[in-house]
Amino acid sequence: MLDNTGMKTKTNKDQIEDAEYGLDSRFKSSKENESESALLMEARLLRMKNLSKDQIIRAKLMQLKLKTEEPLNIVSNRASGGRYKNVSEDIRAGLGLLKDEESKAINLRNAVSKGLESPRVENFNFDENLKQLKTKKSRQ
Repeated sequence: MLDNTGMKTKTNKDQIEDAEYGLDSRFKSSKENESESALLMEARLLRMKNLSKDQIIRAKLMQLKLKTEEPLNIVSNRASGGRYKNVSEDIRAGLGLLKDEESKAINLRNAVSKGLESPRVENFNFDENLKQLKTKKSRQ
């Protein structure tokens, strides 16, 4: 049986037989996945041999689904301007900054949580405390 694109499709009978034998067309074996990945990689390398540096940069960004012009221009300019050796280095630097910011946010949340859980101080004199802190700092 052919579908509207001319491709062979499975009939209900075929699907029932596959189910009986434990076959599921949605899942591939690891060997099939490896073979498919290797073929895709070879095809990608062949295409990349004929591309300019700028085209390779754009292709890598498209793989990351950064499809707007602003990120494309920013990363292309940084890579071609010498700020970074290549697009991957630029993206790794950006991811490193993101990781640092997330770490700071987690530390801040933990500090706020710790502060909220700490006991309330009774009879706190702000001016006296500030005076003591300044005296302590001046001694150091």
